[in-house]
Amino acid sequence: EELSGGYTFAGATEAVENRGCVHAYVRSGAEFACVEVSGKDPCVAVLVDLESFGCGAQSLLIAGVHLPVGDCAGRRQQILQRILALDCVGPERVLLLGDMNVKDDAEVKRLCARLDVAEARYNGFSWGVRENKFYEDMAYHGSGMRKDRMLFGHKVWAEAHLVGQGKQFFDGVEFCLSDHFGLMI
Repeated sequence: EELSGGYTFAGATEAVENRGCVHAYVRSGAEFACVEVSGKDPCVAVLVDLESFGCGAQSLLIAGVHLPVGDCAGRRQQILQRILALDCVGPERVLLLGDMNVKDDAEVKRLCARLDVAEARYNGFSWGVRENKFYEDMAYHGSGMRKDRMLFGHKVWAEAHLVGQGKQFFDGVEFCLSDHFGLMI
């Protein structure tokens, strides 16, 4: 409801393996079309008309994902490859973003090389941060991980910043809104 004033709901899908969902919203007034993605892939994709932002007659494919967790780097790569293969704008005008559940920076470097995309890096960690006690019984005790990532094609430039790291307070209780901190792209 808080998003409805400035954004239009574009779509949602279930990320079955992760017990979550992926939602996509587009700024109100922007022209966009939903793009059909394989029903088994945890992804919502939209084709945004950049002309509605004054950027000329071009389009940009934006795909939000919630990829499988664990030792399945190959499966994560296959899902991203299927998204890049969508016949919309070509892989050079695409943003892939979301909870990619990658294990480390080495996996991301391999993904970028194999998919011919670049990563928008950010300082800090989006998941597993000690200050985020979203789950009382969290088993991870490291300094944090960058599970949330943003990859982009060669005709796109993006920067990523960690946001939403503040705690919420309600009825004398302190909590974080999610087990992940957000990324602003």
